[in-house]
Amino acid sequence: MTQQIITVKRLGVVSVGMFFAVLGTIYGLLSGLVTGLGIIPGMSMGTIASIGAVALSAVAGAFVFAIVWFIGGCIAAVIYNLVFAASGGIEVEIDVHG
Repeated sequence: MTQQIITVKRLGVVSVGMFFAVLGTIYGLLSGLVTGLGIIPGMSMGTIASIGAVALSAVAGAFVFAIVWFIGGCIAAVIYNLVFAASGGIEVEIDVHG
């Protein structure tokens, strides 16, 4: 096993955005489920309508969070790239197998 030090000088903006979008989708799905389950007791609906409301809340939450977190991830990557350009990057030590 050999150790190498590499320097990260730039992050892919869309790549970071997609990573954040996946995290946002998961968080939005869970948040939407919790929100949907929290509002059901205050609503006078049947069982099917309640299940539909929770599902709609979960899907809407996942969709909205994915978009917002994608945009936030892209903005963060641009900021990191500006900082990397000014500072010379970040050194990362990795193990190379082979």
